[in-house]
Amino acid sequence: MTKAEEKRILTEKRHAFITEAATVVAKHAIPMLGLSRQNNKIIVSAKSWNRYFDLLRYGEQLMVRVYQSGDVDVTLKELSHSDVTIRLINYEEAALAPAEVIKRFEDDIICLLEDYIAGYWHILMDYMSRMNYVEGGSVDWRTLEKQYRDDMNTPRE
Repeated sequence: MTKAEEKRILTEKRHAFITEAATVVAKHAIPMLGLSRQNNKIIVSAKSWNRYFDLLRYGEQLMVRVYQSGDVDVTLKELSHSDVTIRLINYEEAALAPAEVIKRFEDDIICLLEDYIAGYWHILMDYMSRMNYVEGGSVDWRTLEKQYRDDMNTPRE
């Protein structure tokens, strides 16, 4: 196999992964917005192989970025907190076991959407903002989200 063929195959795999990740977000975000009584807006945009999903309401925002590289970031915004950006998928690691990574990504997206739609976003941001102020390293966002759910008595499904 030539280098050009190998590169083409790797690019096709990455594009399939990007499409699958974007589909996961769309599949869950659009129906979940219907569960909220608040005035929500979703903006979906694409440029090249980048996919952008912005869920907006006054003072609160959940942004999912599926990049052309295959990496996926989520940014949580709230009026009175600094932004928190979380790398959900590092494609170089995901390429080894893409099905497992997509499953975990789907669980993470459902969790974050539930927190955004039905949770208390300001309180969640109180927990998540700790990621920016931990001494000696970072703390996993899932740990902070679990503390939030435990304290709010809303178990993660």
